Amino acid sequence: MYLALDIGGTNIQFAILNNDDQILKHWEIKTPIVSSSNEFYDRLFEAIPAHSFKGIGIAVPGVVNDQGYITSKASPRLYPLYQSNIVKAFSHHFHCPTSALNDAKAAGLCELRKGAAMNCSSSVSYLIGTGVGGALSTADSILFGNDGYAGEFSYMPVQYQGKYYSLGMIGSANGLLYLYKQISHQPIGNAKEVFEKFYANDNHALQAVEDWLNITADSLWHITAIFNPEVILIGGGISEDDRIIDLIREKYQQKQKPYDAFTNFTTRIDRCMFKNKANLLGALIHHKQKNG
Repeated sequence: MYLALDIGGTNIQFAILNNDDQILKHWEIKTPIVSSSNEFYDRLFEAIPAHSFKGIGIAVPGVVNDQGYITSKASPRLYPLYQSNIVKAFSHHFHCPTSALNDAKAAGLCELRKGAAMNCSSSVSYLIGTGVGGALSTADSILFGNDGYAGEFSYMPVQYQGKYYSLGMIGSANGLLYLYKQISHQPIGNAKEVFEKFYANDNHALQAVEDWLNITADSLWHITAIFNPEVILIGGGISEDDRIIDLIREKYQQKQKPYDAFTNFTTRIDRCMFKNKANLLGALIHHKQKNG
């Protein structure tokens, strides 16, 4: 049996899988609020049942180098992991080979090998969560870039109401909450609640979602103009709702219309086939590729 983890800024998913990458058990916990990497890892170890694993694959936000060191900061709850060696921590605790990969690149790898990007000449995975992660892929591999930041869409500058923000701040699921609070001056729990209000024609939610869709579509159009992939796959928890994918696709097509008279972009918008399980499966695919 194998163990896979998807470490996020809000929740952490775990899965036990067999040799054929079939999920036998799946569970999740809230991302702990701690002050050190040792505390963080101890919380994860406590959440994992006693098993002898053949190997462990981990998906984690930010840049992870070949040795397993996390060399960039992600969301605030994950700050304690900065400069820690996640591979060393897990391999020592469970006494088995361990590999780690950026979470969005793990999702992209999953879609490339098993999902909606199979047989595509090029693809982009666009993961909407606490931040906005991504993966740029050719027909057979993930692009990492000179410093490992390729696909870190959260750092893209975007304009909103005359000011510049990072895409991660206002284009993520958390960004939708920020927009809703700015418009309504009311607290709200999560992005799902905003969309529920949107579907119920709440005026504040209608404006917040419209602004968020414009920000998202602009970002997707920028990616199209720079990389021109065959397909852009939307993933993350928000992708579970077919209606949201349709809204993003429609807004993206609206952004493209002014250029149709003199260009012939055919990039299409679709959804990650494995939805929010893509990170887990991609982490294990990466592990198997690295360890045979």
